[in-house]
Amino acid sequence: MTVVKPAARKTQSQRREETSNLVLASAIKLFAGKGYTATSLEDVAADTGLTIRPIYHYFGNKIQLFEAVTETQEQLLLEQLLALDPSSPNILYEAWDCFIDCCQQPGFVQIVLVDAPHILGRERLANTSVVKQVKKMLVQGQRGLKIKSRLSALDQEFAMRMLVGGLTEAALMVGTNPDYDSRVMIKRIFTFLAPDKNLPG
Repeated sequence: MTVVKPAARKTQSQRREETSNLVLASAIKLFAGKGYTATSLEDVAADTGLTIRPIYHYFGNKIQLFEAVTETQEQLLLEQLLALDPSSPNILYEAWDCFIDCCQQPGFVQIVLVDAPHILGRERLANTSVVKQVKKMLVQGQRGLKIKSRLSALDQEFAMRMLVGGLTEAALMVGTNPDYDSRVMIKRIFTFLAPDKNLPG
């Protein structure tokens, strides 16, 4: 006769993590499908089968939950950017392909590009890990778009904001027009900004 041992009881830490992940997954789905404004914490509670209390406990309020959701979605892009070869002469082109790939993921466009700038503020964008990584790529010396070192710190920040701001607006357009293939145009733009780079044809 085989004796079946009872399953080990989950620790309190494991239960907390499971509940937190359940709420986060539900929030991603609902914010992606309905948008921030039309989604309530009561919707998340109903979707997860929880009361609203643990949602407040783990995430504080709706905005904090949305911020956690946004960071989760941004992490998808950051992981792809960090996986790129920093020595590649085509790193900006490859980074744009990473972005296009993320736009195909459910919720990325609605959460990161449409709602986050309005709900969390446009200034937050400049301090995200994704934008910091993009800035790093833009100033990689011979491997990126050059920002002349003789420029003052404010001049460099001005140029950087123009580039990142332009890319952000282009990203929103591409994300909301999924049938548009931006690769040819992005190659032309990068070639114009860095004419000495040999971007893929």
